[in-house]
Amino acid sequence: LLFVSMPLTVYSRQAPMPRGVPRHSSRLLKFFIAGFFHCIKAQSSDSSCLPDAIDPTLRKDVVVDGVTMPLGIFQLGWQSASMNYDIFRIFAAEVLGYNVIQSGFAVSALPGMWALVGCQGAIYDEVQLASLCPLSGNVTSTSHLLFEPWDFWLGNTMHTLQVEPYKSRAPIRLGGESGDLGWEGTSATYFPQDVLDTAARDGVALNSYVAYNVSNFNPSKYFTSLEEVNTTEFYGNASRCSEFWSAQGDSPSRYYQHYFPEDTEGLETYIDDHGNERLRGRCEDGVWWLSPGCRSNPSTCIPWVTTYASGLDLIWQKSIYYNMPIAIASTMHNYVETILNHKIMTYTWSPDATLVGLDLTQLLFPVNDLELDDKHFFVTQFRPVRASKWAHADIEKEAPRVWLSATKMNLTKSMMIEALEYTYGNGLTSAEGACHFL
Repeated sequence: LLFVSMPLTVYSRQAPMPRGVPRHSSRLLKFFIAGFFHCIKAQSSDSSCLPDAIDPTLRKDVVVDGVTMPLGIFQLGWQSASMNYDIFRIFAAEVLGYNVIQSGFAVSALPGMWALVGCQGAIYDEVQLASLCPLSGNVTSTSHLLFEPWDFWLGNTMHTLQVEPYKSRAPIRLGGESGDLGWEGTSATYFPQDVLDTAARDGVALNSYVAYNVSNFNPSKYFTSLEEVNTTEFYGNASRCSEFWSAQGDSPSRYYQHYFPEDTEGLETYIDDHGNERLRGRCEDGVWWLSPGCRSNPSTCIPWVTTYASGLDLIWQKSIYYNMPIAIASTMHNYVETILNHKIMTYTWSPDATLVGLDLTQLLFPVNDLELDDKHFFVTQFRPVRASKWAHADIEKEAPRVWLSATKMNLTKSMMIEALEYTYGNGLTSAEGACHFL
């Protein structure tokens, strides 16, 4: 806890030095930071993975923004990203000989990208930049590497990083424009195979979006009703409906409003913590966002549950465009249990092992249209997305072996899936699975 809180205070750009403080105070500040990190290292214990690991007392720091500190890797929260994080964390420490820390954690790539710039706080869209990332005075980034942002979801961030004051501190894509981790991620909506089989006996093909147009047919009888889903457990461990929309930032709601302006009941404005007026989906009961296809009669809605608000905008747009009776909610720690115990829809991606063992089938939409995707009009099957890797510019000069190793780090998708299935199938942590992999 001390390690997490202290650097944020030290590097804060929301609390600049008072006027009248001598110039040498910044050097004293850097001296304090270096001493603080040294203190942390001295108290840490060795738990090496590799038999020939470099001794922790012999490992070195990096110099970034003129400050000596451990190599900071920002960890993203889904399984494959955590595996990439742990694989390189172990390699950088035990093979390359660097002191390595987890410099941050988020379930979206955007806070990680802005952490490499040197911003504080969880930044999910450009509206938050003025308050959370003014980049005034001395700027020091404790985050130096980021593994597995999915390119498409970096969105407007890449354009913002091309203008000052951010351009001069923009992260570098390792491997250049063609650089990636060796695979593309895929994502889609899924539902239980036995639901598909039951409907098929009635002559209904529920694996196609066509079967869900409520003007022709309502297939909700094949799924669990909203009343049967115990949402009490959702919100002991997850954000309320009013919060999980805003956790994605403003852009999904803005795109929804742009493409479906007629659905005024599906949106609401609110004021965020920084005084900005924002837009989000509106949930009448505080739990479920109901599509127009079933909003007047919630008993006919098909539950669609995700975790950490993932994929909301994809099904959100499809539900109104194809007149589907969908009710959307998000949960966290009881996500798998919810999917396991109910006949409902969910969103998942690959590579991932969260739902391995569950007999699920994919809901198919029209073949992907890249042009529509680029406009954030998500009414076709979503495209495969490259997984990339990023670094603070100083790492190339200050830690060239780290830079080169991260650039060359590539795993095939089958390798990652195998590693994840072994890890979570045997009840291991990501760190234990990464150690076994190495």
